[in-house]
Amino acid sequence: MPVRSLARDLRLARGPREVAPGTWCTGEVPRTVDFEPPEPHFWVEDEEGRRRDDFADDQALVLDTTEGLVVLLGCAHRGVVNTVRYALELPPGRPLSAVLGGMHLYAADEERIGRSVEALAGLGVERVGCCHCTGDVASSWFRDRWGDEYVELGVGAAVEGGGQAK
Repeated sequence: MPVRSLARDLRLARGPREVAPGTWCTGEVPRTVDFEPPEPHFWVEDEEGRRRDDFADDQALVLDTTEGLVVLLGCAHRGVVNTVRYALELPPGRPLSAVLGGMHLYAADEERIGRSVEALAGLGVERVGCCHCTGDVASSWFRDRWGDEYVELGVGAAVEGGGQAK
């Protein structure tokens, strides 16, 4: 059964969209940093044939909370830094409270992990929580950098302002 027939109100969009008051879906995330290249081992097949998947449809949710923006990542195939930098434009001028989710760094080398950690720190991220495809090595870098403001995430975790995952 086609996905469209299951959706009650499906709206395809390439750009950002406010889906509820204070909640944005990023839409397509532009690549703006040189250390988050397309991944060479993902492919897609469509009417044009088989080609590398650039994950142009990768996106994140951005919540505008009383503490600042919270960026919820699925897998960050377009790059965690690219995604967070783009998310900061959605309601411009808001502080960045947290980045939570999969950061797709499980296969990244230490140089890329270090650049990602420092770039997020430079953007003013107050709290970080990693899961899924971030990988153990990268997660430990984030844990070391954010200390008590690092949140362990996993299935069923809930994160509330100022606290650890429950």
